[in-house]
Amino acid sequence: MFFGIISACAAVMCLFLIFFYFKHMKTAINVIDASAEFMVGNKRVALIPIVYFIIKLLVMLLWVYCMTAIISLNVIVSTQNKIGDGYSPQTKIIEWNAATTFMVVFMCVGIVWV
Repeated sequence: MFFGIISACAAVMCLFLIFFYFKHMKTAINVIDASAEFMVGNKRVALIPIVYFIIKLLVMLLWVYCMTAIISLNVIVSTQNKIGDGYSPQTKIIEWNAATTFMVVFMCVGIVWV
């Protein structure tokens, strides 16, 4: 019963808003209609963001590939296993040098720039 009364009050308020703001709603419908006609007439407006997204995705994939190549230029050694006396083939330490550190910084600045 309570929910029915609340729903009826909301419906009456919606009816009043439609009645009193009909002119504004008609203008909004005309704006939406004009924008739909524009989009039908100019397909490339919708196509350009999709193309740029694909290009940016390819650039990001290329950046990740190049970053892994730069990291692999360093000396990578396996660490000593904490449990036994042998070496663990799973954990690695990357020994960075100045050239590869500069390359990584350059790549990070470049991807932020793009």
